[in-house]
Amino acid sequence: MGWGTPSWHRMFDAGWAGQIAWLLPAAFASILVVWFLSRERMHRVATVLWGGWLVVTWATFSFSQGIIHEYYSVALAPAIAALVAMATVVLYRRGGFVGLGVLLGGSAVYAALLLMTANYDWLGWIVGVVGVVAAVVLGLGDLTPMTVRKALVGALVAVSLLGPLSFSLETASRVTSGSLPTAGPSLGASTGPGGGTRGPAGQAGGPGGLLNSPDVSSELVSVLSQDARTSPGSPRGSAARPPPGTNWPPDTRSWRSAGSTAAIRRRRWSSSSSTSPRAGFITSSSAIWVAPAGAAVQRSAPGCSRTSTPPPLTA
Repeated sequence: MGWGTPSWHRMFDAGWAGQIAWLLPAAFASILVVWFLSRERMHRVATVLWGGWLVVTWATFSFSQGIIHEYYSVALAPAIAALVAMATVVLYRRGGFVGLGVLLGGSAVYAALLLMTANYDWLGWIVGVVGVVAAVVLGLGDLTPMTVRKALVGALVAVSLLGPLSFSLETASRVTSGSLPTAGPSLGASTGPGGGTRGPAGQAGGPGGLLNSPDVSSELVSVLSQDARTSPGSPRGSAARPPPGTNWPPDTRSWRSAGSTAAIRRRRWSSSSSTSPRAGFITSSSAIWVAPAGAAVQRSAPGCSRTSTPPPLTA
């Protein structure tokens, strides 16, 4: 997982491009295409809706500071799909085959570059060659028969989607570990704050550390085990200790697990300093510590601030 440096091109960097950037340039261009070439009111309204979605979300992800993960970029997908689809339909209806060649051919060339970066060389060459040839033939205008031009438009749409399709299939075909998923193979090495490094092409990246490990390290197990042995909430028979600051005599100290089936009635302590003939208690973590009758306790546990004597328990 690489968060990348906040900038306008963050969505096109190695850590993000394979997730969402396939048709992102075409989506920005589609805003202008639909706005200036279509006179239908609903097209204008849809352009404001989807264009606003795209620009605001892109700006938020590109310039945000702090924690941000690549899979957030899926929020851009609906706007990209809607805008590119609208622009393709508008250009096709107006006979703008040259514009279609530029819009879709450019997307195919960019997809080919991303595929080659991911070591999908053969697929990248197919997408790139078909995209360039189709765009050039469409640019010939009326010199190309209408039937051929329509077929070339269909071919451009298909090859422009081969990149995202291949990444989707690659993601669905593997088992993903960790809590921060990414689509497809890595497009380059990038190190995130968690210490994990995205692997070579064909392997998905991850945040590193605990979030990306299917197994817990022996060091972590040792630390947690030691903490459990010294915790007031540890099982009966372990080296449990009273809360800090207590002055109970060792021979009158006892405790009961909060998970015990025995019914325990709790009563809040007051600041009263009166002595009680019955035992009081305080809670710490998942353990309940029972004080001897009349014992004064330094209340340094959570929620306690001073020395007082526990009041009698009521049935």
